[in-house]
Amino acid sequence: MVELTWMLDPEIVIPSPNAASGVEFWERMLARADDRALRIGPATMRALGELADQPPSSTSLAPNDFWRIIGQFMSRAMPTSVLPREICTLHLAAEYSPHLGDAGNGRRLIEDLRSAGSANQLVLSSYAGCWAMDPVTCDLCDKSRLHIIHSNSDSEPSCIPVARAWREAYLSNAPNLSELPDFAQRMFPNLEFHPGAWDHAGSLVGPPDENIPLLVHHLGVLNDEAPQIWKRTSTRDERQAAMAAVGVSCSPESPNTHKNKAAIRRRDFTFDKQIVRCEWHTKLRPTTNRIHFNVGGETVRIGTIVDHLPT
Repeated sequence: MVELTWMLDPEIVIPSPNAASGVEFWERMLARADDRALRIGPATMRALGELADQPPSSTSLAPNDFWRIIGQFMSRAMPTSVLPREICTLHLAAEYSPHLGDAGNGRRLIEDLRSAGSANQLVLSSYAGCWAMDPVTCDLCDKSRLHIIHSNSDSEPSCIPVARAWREAYLSNAPNLSELPDFAQRMFPNLEFHPGAWDHAGSLVGPPDENIPLLVHHLGVLNDEAPQIWKRTSTRDERQAAMAAVGVSCSPESPNTHKNKAAIRRRDFTFDKQIVRCEWHTKLRPTTNRIHFNVGGETVRIGTIVDHLPT
């Protein structure tokens, strides 16, 4: 079963003494109160209990408001796993520093992350101001399967780190091609699939254990990268080069295919009662297996996934 583990950064829950006396921290914390999927690790839960025992003295936050906010988080304890998650503490300590949170939140975060266990991809709901602009990663960072979303920059569920977490979770659970459409909205939130887009996916040439990761990678690049590539480039060659740089070979149809009116019409698909030509296609393999797409603003429309359309 494909699942994610969601955790709340102690930065969002445990304030510094200065921040506790103002309203900015509490407003930010309250903004996360409705997201019931976010769990709190053991170190942060202990600190939250201590905070409840000794409420901060503040002239800007009424006692009733304090207890209303705290009460929405006290029941969100995350179970502790017997198999600790491997975490790159070197890079984590170098990249992370509290913003409005307590100075000890870095230590709490490491304990919480380790206690989350290694079974699922882990999504950490944090704050962008805590993290270095240009993070450094290593093999252990990748192995930790940690995906960070920021409360002041990413929207859910469409933000790219969450989409990547769903993709990695799907690929790590003995993926089956027939299940892929069921998870497509979570894995590729910026893609709009034609109702018949998956009808010919079974025609892809080659073994499924090779095709599925390729398909997820290509769709992932279309989701994460294509809208921005199309914005900053305008020519075929520029777009092909930019897509190739992120590991996807693609092109529009050849002049010969354009001359064949019947063939080019096979690239036309109806989205919201409008005909959209999906002549651009990624190439999972050099001579076969295509994803036909059209980029329009922030949305990429997927016409069909097929071994090859007639030319």
